[in-house]
Amino acid sequence: MSTTSPSDSDDLFASTNEAPSALARFLWSCAGADVDILKRCPHSERVKYEGIGGMVLSTGVLAFISGTYALYTVFSPKVDTVLAVARQATHWPSVAIAVTFGAVYALVIFNIDRFIVSSSGKGDGTEAVTLSEIGRAAPRIGMAVIIGLCMSAPLEIRVMQSEIEARLELEQTSYRKELDDKAVLLFDGEKQELETRRDALQKRLDDTDAHFEAIRLEIDAQVEALNREVQGASGSGKVGEGPAARVLGKNLENKKNDVQRQKEEERAKLKPVVDEIEATTKGIAANRAALAARKESNERAARHRDGLAERIRIGHEVSPGISVLLAMLLLSIECGPIFFKMMIAAGPYYALSENLKLVVMAKQGIEHRVFIDELGLERHGEVFHGAQFRISEERRRYRTETELAERVHEKYRDKMQAEIDRDPSAFFATPSDGKPDAR
Repeated sequence: MSTTSPSDSDDLFASTNEAPSALARFLWSCAGADVDILKRCPHSERVKYEGIGGMVLSTGVLAFISGTYALYTVFSPKVDTVLAVARQATHWPSVAIAVTFGAVYALVIFNIDRFIVSSSGKGDGTEAVTLSEIGRAAPRIGMAVIIGLCMSAPLEIRVMQSEIEARLELEQTSYRKELDDKAVLLFDGEKQELETRRDALQKRLDDTDAHFEAIRLEIDAQVEALNREVQGASGSGKVGEGPAARVLGKNLENKKNDVQRQKEEERAKLKPVVDEIEATTKGIAANRAALAARKESNERAARHRDGLAERIRIGHEVSPGISVLLAMLLLSIECGPIFFKMMIAAGPYYALSENLKLVVMAKQGIEHRVFIDELGLERHGEVFHGAQFRISEERRRYRTETELAERVHEKYRDKMQAEIDRDPSAFFATPSDGKPDAR
């Protein structure tokens, strides 16, 4: 004999299954379903919404992974080329920033997906997906496609990281060499011009020094010859210095002093040339420093050619097939819940949900009606009985107040007329000129 009472069997929300687990409740919430209604639905209904909730949750997890990796790629310091040892070490401050903003990004995507799925309705209540259903869901599908494409790009470059970094290393090296060659070509012309000018000025100084050095050597040779003759090693062969030797020695000494003086005077005249040589030498040093600075800047530019967009471009070039497959996979995960809800036939959950909605509307005095407009088209709308009742009550109240006010004014008018008929003079005042005047 059954122990179920009639009231229990008539209860619309009588429980048909065991209590759901915390994970099941969470997945239902991810799907945007009413947990209290699903608790009273058969197991088949529960599984459907657990699957939808799992797909919505999976998009949030993938969004976290995708966003975190993308943000780490953006915020990680570019201290060297991509395959250098310095770049292989994990930069933990960048990891903290990427994880924080990746979590925010994942929550935003999860909330958008949950809203898209929960607002998708049930389609036409059949398992077939019709063009009309797709048309109604087109805005939601468009949003899902955009989200899926945005998530697929970072995951794509993570999957193909090795191939992308190998190609990126070559491009960074080639880019730096190209910039260095342009810099050398730009600064080399100026450097050669300065060196040519400096060499010409230096040659002028060297020629002057060579001229006076030749004269000095000639005088030194004459002095040496004189000394040998004095010593008896040449000439007459007699040892000793005669009057002629002394005069010749003095003349040579004077000549040597004159040459030194002329050399100093010529050096003084060439002082602007020396200054110009020093300035030109400084210009060459500045040119070298500028070239070194430009090469260092080129190296930084090559290192920073490691952004997210650059990696995505290389990924598409290295393996366009994998890029398309990953994008399609993410799009199927992102758009799947929308199409699955279109494919779900109207079941107990929908019936209970609609019934609960009608009960709540009925308690609030709202009735859903289907009517035919003047064009013969079927229209859906609500009749707000509660509002109409309140409006009618307010109309009656204002009508009653108006009638009572009119009745009061009529009574007051009758009373005043009776008083005037009884004593008209009481309603006249006597002005200062003695003529009666109505009040």
